[in-house]
Amino acid sequence: MIHGRLAARRHTNDAIDPGFAGEVPYVVALIELDEGPRLLSNIIGIPPEAVACDMPVRVVSARSLRFPSPREHLPAAAGGA
Repeated sequence: MIHGRLAARRHTNDAIDPGFAGEVPYVVALIELDEGPRLLSNIIGIPPEAVACDMPVRVVSARSLRFPSPREHLPAAAGGA
């Protein structure tokens, strides 16, 4: 499992595309992975107001409403390591 910490975040209530309208509100985050690289992703599994910088996260595979195929998943970060 891949772990890291939240380096920066942006909470939004605006869908950047109509395909994401069912996913607002959401948090876009810069994740600093324990291995060193950084990943731009979203935070799932916890309320947006509970997301804080430096919190531990783990990278998971998440299905998006924009990509409904069960074979197409996006990396996402889940709160708590």
